[in-house]
Amino acid sequence: MRRFTIAAALLLAVAAIAIPVALAGGGNSTSADISFSNNATLNAGGSVTLHVTYFCLGSAFVPDAFVDLQEPKGATEVDGFIDFTPVCDNKQHQVDVLIVPTFNPPFVPGTGVAEGEICSLVCSPFEVEQEVNIH
Repeated sequence: MRRFTIAAALLLAVAAIAIPVALAGGGNSTSADISFSNNATLNAGGSVTLHVTYFCLGSAFVPDAFVDLQEPKGATEVDGFIDFTPVCDNKQHQVDVLIVPTFNPPFVPGTGVAEGEICSLVCSPFEVEQEVNIH
């Protein structure tokens, strides 16, 4: 009986992974994707609002996404990030995220680099990196 219970639990775990992957076959060829607007809004106090578009498959796993924004500032850089829980339901979503500088604030008008990754069943194929105009 114990072997049957272990085998059944293993079968359920494999099904939880395999079924969402199989269902995704007709839509998007990747399990997760994230991109950013080319322009970010500089807010009072030096934070930035960035428009994010993402896609991820639904799964039994708790999804996670992060966005990091870096802006050169002399010999160093301003850096801030946001970690959020995306809605992963096999559909594309858009959200505005507030990035508060955590290192060498504030953000100022200029050009920065946004990096991001989204994980659901698996993580996006690679960490996305994109230039962003801050104004």
